[in-house]
Amino acid sequence: MSNRPTHDLTLISGEGKNAQFTRVAAVWPTKEGDGFTGEIPEGITITGRFGLFPRKEKAAEGNSPSEF
Repeated sequence: MSNRPTHDLTLISGEGKNAQFTRVAAVWPTKEGDGFTGEIPEGITITGRFGLFPRKEKAAEGNSPSEF
């Protein structure tokens, strides 16, 4: 198993085409494969709706936002 995160915890505000998605934490599957683990960075407050989405492959090296 890789030590790279496989999913992102993402806050969702708004609805439909006006929805805004804000990535707030990286998430990894547990060794047992029955759950996930992650860490929310200091200073991040989470309230409201969220999603757990698989990470997308980088389009090109150097063109993606910084890793958590």
